[in-house]
Amino acid sequence: VALFVMLYLLYFMLRDGDLLVARLARTVPLERQHTDRLLSQFATVVRATVKGNVVIAVVLLGTSISAILYTCSVTSRHMAQDRMYTVAITIARRQLEGMRSYGYYNVASVTKATWSADSRFSVQTDVSTLDTYLKKVIVTVYWTSSLSGGEESIAVATSLAPRIFYL
Repeated sequence: VALFVMLYLLYFMLRDGDLLVARLARTVPLERQHTDRLLSQFATVVRATVKGNVVIAVVLLGTSISAILYTCSVTSRHMAQDRMYTVAITIARRQLEGMRSYGYYNVASVTKATWSADSRFSVQTDVSTLDTYLKKVIVTVYWTSSLSGGEESIAVATSLAPRIFYL
């Protein structure tokens, strides 16, 4: 409602502004020179207020745009980091599945090496014997963080036992 009233008044102020000022000057009970000076100062104050509001609007707009751009850049970096994390989990899962397919007796540790399908990642596999018939397999995937530039890693573990067939 207030916006509609403001736009309605603004239209008539712009259309009939000179006529309104002349009527106002005739109704002020002061001498003509004092009335002219008063209206001149009033016009100066109004112009300064409008210019100040325009400057403030431009500053707020610039600040808002820079905040939005900063947020977009931070969000895109976080999304890139999340994609890397998702790919690392997939690589670790595939490596574990591969280790299971080797079988209990053929599974062995693998030193840290670049992943063949994507050179951004390195994979290390550690195999340790927990019990006579139980091995622990830990697959660690490494990559460079898009946020900090440092090395990130994720480790996934499983246990393997020999297959026993009963007849």
